[in-house]
Amino acid sequence: MKQIRRQSERLEKAWWAAVAALSGENTPLEIVPVSARGEAMPQARLRLLARTEDDALVVECPRGPGPASVLRVGVDVMVYIVHGGQRMKACSRVTAAGPHALNDQVRVPAATLQRPTEVSSAQRRECYRLPTGHLDLAPVRLTPLVAVPNFDGWDARMLDLSDRGVGLALPIPVERALPLIDRTVNLALSLQRGGEPLRVKARAVRVFPDAEGRACLGMRFEHDALVEQRSAQRAIQAFSMEQQRKELRRVRGTG
Repeated sequence: MKQIRRQSERLEKAWWAAVAALSGENTPLEIVPVSARGEAMPQARLRLLARTEDDALVVECPRGPGPASVLRVGVDVMVYIVHGGQRMKACSRVTAAGPHALNDQVRVPAATLQRPTEVSSAQRRECYRLPTGHLDLAPVRLTPLVAVPNFDGWDARMLDLSDRGVGLALPIPVERALPLIDRTVNLALSLQRGGEPLRVKARAVRVFPDAEGRACLGMRFEHDALVEQRSAQRAIQAFSMEQQRKELRRVRGTG
């Protein structure tokens, strides 16, 4: 028990040291909203703007389409921090949403997260998911495995992507998407502008609404062969790395 308590105290100390270090760097955090059923929703990559006197965290929360649109007062979240090679996560909740003053002239939309608790180590895979809702990407084509008369599928917006699955927003209400749970469909992911789309099969594992009540899907890839799985993972990882390089260049102001 004492060893567990000491480990917890060390993690807590490391967490707040990381927050202090990142607060002055305008650094993005990985924020994962949790649905009322306890399901993890597509994560948002949001800038840490401030830490308040009571250890609440203020993060930039752009309005509009994307994972951040569900961050409203009362929504539970998981907060991930990667600092100095250490990956940590903690529980929090949105307590306020509205403009935050960066200075006397500039105000940005933001959300305030109550003091994070239950700090623990995070596995590497928990921190590997690329938010894509803010990117200008071609729609993801979703079609049934077996042709359906008078139906040629949907064009979905990609919310996030990992080598294990993808989050999608469909142009339909949640009620129409519920029958997709546990069904496998065909996806065509356009990861290279002008190139051939990555064609994979994926199974819908959860459905939840966005801020406007439209259906969002959490999908897990399913592969028929190991060579197919590795080929898809290479394509996704190359796309993710390129997007991260672009973001780094943007932050540094180098193009």
